Amino acid sequence: MAIIGEVIGRPLCYQEIPPEAAAQGMISRGFPQPFVAALMARYARGVGQPARVTGEVERVLGRPARTFAEWVADHAAEFGK
Repeated sequence: MAIIGEVIGRPLCYQEIPPEAAAQGMISRGFPQPFVAALMARYARGVGQPARVTGEVERVLGRPARTFAEWVADHAAEFGK
């Protein structure tokens, strides 16, 4: 959030919602309950686990990966700047 806020020139905040509320929101928008249950279970398994970092982007693209800050700067208009 801080990187996006810095690029668009205003502070942003993040408010986590309970998993049950997120699941109910998806179901109320038409997602099948079994899909939502599986998705939420997958998300729960990832809590507290760091993202795996690999060199695949560089291998596939033939150049180093861009930083998140670079990506945000290139897409600032989509964030309302």
